[in-house]
Amino acid sequence: THESTIKAIYDGRTFLESIPAGTEVGVILESTSFYAEQGGQ
Repeated sequence: THESTIKAIYDGRTFLESIPAGTEVGVILESTSFYAEQGGQ
């Protein structure tokens, strides 16, 4: 498993401090378990 901290919440227009339930947003994390591999498509 991987643990991280949410650094920011973004709704496509602005960064938010809080959101109502059911709102679609993007999150910016401090770290991720995903990693880039060599090469591309």
